[in-house]
Amino acid sequence: MTQDKDRKAAIRARMAFATGEPYAEAARQLRRQPGAGDPYGYDPATDTLRVSRHDLARLLLQFREELERDPGRQWSHMADYDISFERLADAVDYARAHLPPGLRAAGTDGPDDRMRCKRTPVYRWPVHRPVEALKVRAAPSRGASHYAWWDRHDFGQALCGFTFTRDDGVTPAGGEPSCPECVREKRLSAGHQPGIGSGAA
Repeated sequence: MTQDKDRKAAIRARMAFATGEPYAEAARQLRRQPGAGDPYGYDPATDTLRVSRHDLARLLLQFREELERDPGRQWSHMADYDISFERLADAVDYARAHLPPGLRAAGTDGPDDRMRCKRTPVYRWPVHRPVEALKVRAAPSRGASHYAWWDRHDFGQALCGFTFTRDDGVTPAGGEPSCPECVREKRLSAGHQPGIGSGAA
């Protein structure tokens, strides 16, 4: 019951912000709601916490903009920090897809690609052969399928950043892979990398 009240209070706060009420005031009103002793929804079991979709999206957009302004820096696509940023962008896209009708605006039905890597010199994209759909039985994939290719060292490299070997129970997978990150990366890089999004997979 308390969780339902908290969820309704959060929706009311976001709707108030959408109509012009200062966000800080909306947040204060939310914290005053009964049962909202933990405004961040921290879960020690999973080491996760709740943050505003609006704040997270603004932070991601600003970070990407600042990074692209510095031609001397590089960011390896789907490696190191980029994996964490892609996960945060995934969370924002998930929230966008579940916005209450009163908060939806034109263009919010699909993913927001502004938070993803762009085709600029700042982002170092992987160079590879055409990708193919492969199922990998070994952990941590556990039977999931990915868009991947074999590098010059004969290691499998998936578009989501997952690495595997031929001894990991690799078999061809028909149709679209089950890994949502691989599907997303193929869509984002269509037309920019040989074999991605060109029907070669």
